[in-house]
Amino acid sequence: MAYSYQNAKEIKHALQALPPLDDAERHMTNKELVVYLKDTIAEKKRQGYSIDKIGEELRKLGVQISVASLKSYARTKRHGSKQKTQAQTKSEGKNVE
Repeated sequence: MAYSYQNAKEIKHALQALPPLDDAERHMTNKELVVYLKDTIAEKKRQGYSIDKIGEELRKLGVQISVASLKSYARTKRHGSKQKTQAQTKSEGKNVE
């Protein structure tokens, strides 16, 4: 389906007008949660906790995550902001307002 620039503007303005969700309505994936907890996980590792023990504690708290995934996510660098910037740059080149 093709959209006119007028339709695109209307859609953009409608999305911009949506109110922000409160924290209770927002959800995270396991990866997003581990990235959110990354500083705390690193601190616990510095205090002597193993990644296995941290994973065990997370599972006690209801987080369903394997140690392998925890290790992978905990060492993942945050490239998202750079990728978003590149994507935003591409979309801004179209000048849809």
